Amino acid sequence: MESQNMNIKQVIIYAGAFIAFLVGSGFATGQEIMQYFVAYGYMGILGVLVVFTLFLYVGVSFVMAGNKNKFPKRNDVYRNH
Repeated sequence: MESQNMNIKQVIIYAGAFIAFLVGSGFATGQEIMQYFVAYGYMGILGVLVVFTLFLYVGVSFVMAGNKNKFPKRNDVYRNH
């Protein structure tokens, strides 16, 4: 595996962009999440875990596709089929 220097500022920028892409404005404050999932009690907690798992899967898939294909433009990972 190649050894590369990691720029923590770039990592934070990409992580923020990824979260903004997945979550969007519907979950902007966190209040919406709490109001929705808390209404379902313990099943709401299960819902949060399912959503977290799906976000994790999508994130890892994007990172793996980008690393594998070495796209010339960073946003090409979204067009990968």
